[in-house]
Amino acid sequence: MPKRRHGSLDTIESSCGGLDVLSAAFSKVYSLHDFLQQLVSDEILLRPDDSEKYARVMKTSIVGIQDEAGLRIAANCFRAVGAPITPSSRKIKEVLDMVVAELLSKSRRGTSQNIITLGFSKNNTEGTTALTSIVQEYASSHYRALCAAEWQLLLER
Repeated sequence: MPKRRHGSLDTIESSCGGLDVLSAAFSKVYSLHDFLQQLVSDEILLRPDDSEKYARVMKTSIVGIQDEAGLRIAANCFRAVGAPITPSSRKIKEVLDMVVAELLSKSRRGTSQNIITLGFSKNNTEGTTALTSIVQEYASSHYRALCAAEWQLLLER
């Protein structure tokens, strides 16, 4: 896919209809690889010996940013999620559970509009901790997809 320079990040530019729709909603559209590589320039996220599935996730997953403020927020969220992760606790499911718990904790009704929280609800029992503050009724296909080995590898890198 051809790219164009926009600020300090490369944005995806394509004539295919799917990206046209995203470009109408977001002022900047990046591949996951290009977005993350700019944030962690000292790490190589995509290597020649990586699996085709991992490479496809990195090249075809899309990050949409509305404006410069959105870019700063996304970068800060990326750093905030990564900060509490230690090498001994680098399990993608643990990170996803933290994200789901955080999204649900911000909701008054115990549900969220974010698709990653489908199948989860807030546990309103007194004395719950952050890790037990959510109840999983079922794991959505979105949640299960993010538990895949490719996302685990990305988290490790």
